[in-house]
Amino acid sequence: MTTGAPGPTLELAVPAEQPVRLLHVTDTHLLADRDAELKGIAPWPGLLRCARHAADQGVRGAAPDLIVATGDLAHEGEREAYALLAGALAGQGAPLAGVPGNHDAPEVLAALLIEPPCTPARRIRAGAWEILLLDSHLPGEEAGALGPAGLAALASALAEPGPRHRLIALHHPPFAVGSPWIDRISLLDADDFWSTLDGSVRAVLAGHVHQDFDRRARGCRQITSPSTWAQFAPRQDVFVLDDRPPGYRWLELQPDGTIETAACYVP
Repeated sequence: MTTGAPGPTLELAVPAEQPVRLLHVTDTHLLADRDAELKGIAPWPGLLRCARHAADQGVRGAAPDLIVATGDLAHEGEREAYALLAGALAGQGAPLAGVPGNHDAPEVLAALLIEPPCTPARRIRAGAWEILLLDSHLPGEEAGALGPAGLAALASALAEPGPRHRLIALHHPPFAVGSPWIDRISLLDADDFWSTLDGSVRAVLAGHVHQDFDRRARGCRQITSPSTWAQFAPRQDVFVLDDRPPGYRWLELQPDGTIETAACYVP
């Protein structure tokens, strides 16, 4: 596991009085072979359909300012799979920032993120907002954690002067989504995570669950998004695939700290 620290900062040219537009892409589970299937579903075509739909629709009709990818991007951590991800999303006209999930190879992903249009930044400032991307990867484990070093780095980042509003993105959700099998393999140090936050955090955005989930609790929005590959049926005790098509999410972060967002499913 890395330290989980936000790391380098990227400043986006978004005026403070304008919204920040994000595309959230997660759990792409790409393989090196574009035609290869997982559980009977090929990951590549779903990502391609989502990317084309997002390019056509934008975020409420406007181009995104940033693409956030929250892990399980390559199912087996192959360099070729990460290259497919970057190629599919290059047409959005926005930088791609990402963090690893339990299926990823963090070092291989990091090598991709230094190449444009990707960014290695884990701290992105735009308009009235700061987006902090945290690494919850635990080698060899399905569950995740930030660990003492990651939590300390997060506390340090939150203590620094910055924009009025913050969004935190990571792979493993620090909240339950109502599917016991998923909730058991989420963020193991979730209680410590929540005790680290301050009032500037307006939302926590996570991957891992392959579901559209959006509620307000603990003083902020708790959000997950559909996978571009396959969905997990909600409120299940054991793993069950849903029949919903691939999907992604758009978010519009308003200057007053509110968030407009919706999940998009692409047949």
